[in-house]
Amino acid sequence: MLRLARVRRPATGAGAAVSSIRPTRPPPAPFTTTASTTDTSSSMAADPDGVAAEVATLLSRCTGDWKQVIAASDIPSRLSPAALSSLLRRCNSSPRLHPKLLLDFFYWSRTRLAPSAPAPDAFAHLAVSLCAAGLYPQANGLLDQMIRAYPTPPLVLSSVHRALSGSDQGRRPVVLDVLVDTYKKTGRVRDGAEVVLLMKDLGLAPSLRCCNGLLKDLLRADALDLLWKVRGFMEGAGISPDVYTYSTLIEAYCKVRDLESAKKVVEEMRETGCSLNVVTYNTLIGGLCRAGAIEEAFGYKKEMEDYGLVPDGFTYGAIINGLCKRGRPDQAKCLLDEMSCAGLMPNVVVYSTLIDGFMRQGNADEAFKIVKEMSAAGVQPNKITYDNLIRGLCKLGRMGRASRILKQMTKIGYMADTMTYNLVIEGHLRQHNKEEAFLLLNEMRKGGISPNVYTYSIIINGLCQIGESERASGLLEQMIADGLKPNAFVYAPLISGYCREGSFSLACETLKKMTRENLTPDLYCYNSLIIGLSNVGKMDEAIEYYDEMLEKGFQPNDFTYGGLIHGYSMAGNLEKAEQLLHQMLNSGLNPNDFIYAQILEGYFKSDNLEKVSSTLKSMLEKGLMPDNRLYGIVIHNLSSSGHMQAAVSVLSVIEKNGLVPDSLIYGSLISGFCKAADMEKAVGLLDEMAKKGL
Repeated sequence: MLRLARVRRPATGAGAAVSSIRPTRPPPAPFTTTASTTDTSSSMAADPDGVAAEVATLLSRCTGDWKQVIAASDIPSRLSPAALSSLLRRCNSSPRLHPKLLLDFFYWSRTRLAPSAPAPDAFAHLAVSLCAAGLYPQANGLLDQMIRAYPTPPLVLSSVHRALSGSDQGRRPVVLDVLVDTYKKTGRVRDGAEVVLLMKDLGLAPSLRCCNGLLKDLLRADALDLLWKVRGFMEGAGISPDVYTYSTLIEAYCKVRDLESAKKVVEEMRETGCSLNVVTYNTLIGGLCRAGAIEEAFGYKKEMEDYGLVPDGFTYGAIINGLCKRGRPDQAKCLLDEMSCAGLMPNVVVYSTLIDGFMRQGNADEAFKIVKEMSAAGVQPNKITYDNLIRGLCKLGRMGRASRILKQMTKIGYMADTMTYNLVIEGHLRQHNKEEAFLLLNEMRKGGISPNVYTYSIIINGLCQIGESERASGLLEQMIADGLKPNAFVYAPLISGYCREGSFSLACETLKKMTRENLTPDLYCYNSLIIGLSNVGKMDEAIEYYDEMLEKGFQPNDFTYGGLIHGYSMAGNLEKAEQLLHQMLNSGLNPNDFIYAQILEGYFKSDNLEKVSSTLKSMLEKGLMPDNRLYGIVIHNLSSSGHMQAAVSVLSVIEKNGLVPDSLIYGSLISGFCKAADMEKAVGLLDEMAKKGL
């Protein structure tokens, strides 16, 4: 026999009665799983199941405001987390309560029981009932409370599994979809994937719709490891993929540049009879274009047209972007015209991409034609459009027009930001115009636009390029005072600048300063110092920094070896230069013509023609074809030392290899024959030059 709730007698008068059933509520607080001392004592004082039965009877019989009735009783003083848990499990018990009513009671009780929470099984039973009644948003909110109270996915899923054991909702109940969606909505997509993977051992599975949504969110979160596992779970659970599943898999493969696997997914779709749609093709075309496989992208565009699908703005935009990134803006322009003829309106992104493509090609006139075309079509340039124009003009050295575009951009309401100013400052510094660069830096500050690390780095580099490393050092200190932390990209040009100016002590001190500030110098910093010291013959110091670089785990590159080989060759230490050359070859690096030129110059200085011959032969054996510059060095040195027969034989090798000797090569030969008083051959070479238009 259920006990009826004991109702308190009101004080005196109607007003007091109303006051007694309208308590002031504190703001809601989230549940925790730790019961307070009060909760524990309450649960000991009252039978939880008995209290739950009283509440259930009251709720089932109450035709008015149940909150007022309960508030007027002694139930609030006897309510405990255990009693609430018992009540929430009574969805299908007698008296039968609607899950929405139980949910309302749950939220009403939370301010009275906080910070304690019901048992996880209680949450799960009510969530299952809410889903069975089609109250999915309410179930989502309840599961959100459950996840906050019990953050461990296995615990949550096992509770839901127990709640489902007595239901007839089948192998793929809706509550599983709602649970996974709840994890995703709360930003815990990895936990959502873990819950799905745990379903395998319980014989459960979410719907295809849920799996598709999870795959998409895992892709957005860059959690590709879990994406492949969820895909494997789908296969094991017998969840057949649809076009949305396949499209997500194609996008995932494209993201990791595995284009062959992406194309295999398309083949699988055909084999299983799953129709490809525009989204599927666009996903693959976009991936191919980003990887530079433009011709294949065109092939799939034609294929989708053959299947009766119509390319949309994304299709054209992806290919136009790919063409522009590969330096083919003229072809991209043809595609833009095709797009317009198809009745598709290019958006500002497509136009801006094409403008950037022409600017990167150095064709500013065509870029501005596109600007006029987009304006005529009713598409207004945005900040990205203006930045693309400014960047291109600055690279072309057309700073006057770049400044006018900057003013025009500001006039129509697009505020120049740090990136925009960086473009213009860098353009001025390319032309060694430090005054304009500093004027723009001051303009930035006055306008409340803060220079960033890159702003300072380009100005420091520009000053070092024109021999003002001391001023650059002062700017570095100002940068630090402004609260910005310089990186190796900032320090490297300063080290290089000091070396070019012969201030090696300052260059070395700058490197030490980086170490003191816990900033690891990069390979460029070491190379700048090694090359600078090698150029002035300070080989012992250069090798010290080379060894330090190796100790810090940096691998030398072409510039490292080139600087050291040049230094040793100039110092006449050809043995050491040759050792470094072999070391370079053994490390898998191919010396360039400059490095071979240094070695050859050293052999000529020591009059070791045998080494010259063997070095040239070694180059050819490795498939390295000397250019006119390298052959010119050989012929110049042979001619200067009177070895005219050898010089002429080298000329024959040049012509045999399909190269056209330049005027410097002919000049060296003519000078050599003149010194040898062989004027006939000298005049013959002059005639040969005239015939070749040199």
